[in-house]
Amino acid sequence: MEDANIKLASVVSNVFGKSGAAMIEAIIHGESNPDLLAEMAKGSLVKKKVELRKALKGRVTDHHRFMLEMIRKNINYINNQIAQLEARMDTYLKSMEQEVTLLKTIR
Repeated sequence: MEDANIKLASVVSNVFGKSGAAMIEAIIHGESNPDLLAEMAKGSLVKKKVELRKALKGRVTDHHRFMLEMIRKNINYINNQIAQLEARMDTYLKSMEQEVTLLKTIR
């Protein structure tokens, strides 16, 4: 996004939060109006709409949108893998519940 002169990360502490993700998704789908993008702010970001408008003024090309979508898909894929691993660990932990309980008694 920096290449497109979009400075969202300078205003938003978590670009993967609800507001940041919604703005990025809108950019991917062709929205470039900084006023409309800033209106997607939620929570504490609502107070930062002026800064958001400035940060969201850029020159986003089709290539930028393509790359953003690829990055978003990769992040979603990795998050899905993490969820699968956590579910697997929970299953394993439940199967070893008695052993874990006994281990917790050791001091």
